[in-house]
Amino acid sequence: MILPPIGRSGEEGSGQIRSEASFETFNRFINRNMLIDIGYEGVSWTWCTNWDKEREVKERIDRILGTRQWCDSVGKVKCTHVETEAPDQCALILDTTPEERKRRKRFMFDRRWLMQGDVGKMVKEAWETDLQGSGLYKVHCKIKQVRVSLLR
Repeated sequence: MILPPIGRSGEEGSGQIRSEASFETFNRFINRNMLIDIGYEGVSWTWCTNWDKEREVKERIDRILGTRQWCDSVGKVKCTHVETEAPDQCALILDTTPEERKRRKRFMFDRRWLMQGDVGKMVKEAWETDLQGSGLYKVHCKIKQVRVSLLR
């Protein structure tokens, strides 16, 4: 995806409107080199005026660009906008080896397990365990104990 010209109306923020001519040289450079924006995660802005809320302006003025060949050779890449101690600027973190988050399957108890050998005993032992903490925490721990016992 080739970038729409940078500086076009419709970009994040409500800052000073600049003429498209002021971005021509930069946009020609991007198009001539066939650079693509790798996208981002995190907050939608990278720069902020840090004024009061009514006059505050937040814009995405920083981005990571790459050629199609580079993106293909690296594989998955991820840019994250991270708020920092600097009140008016976000850091851009480029990760060329992002880990895919593995979603654990939701544990579902099957009543038919109660008909099999020691399963009823495992459930009863877990449920009778005396634990410290809130009611919800105790239930969570008991379900976890049953799940771990059943999956062994």
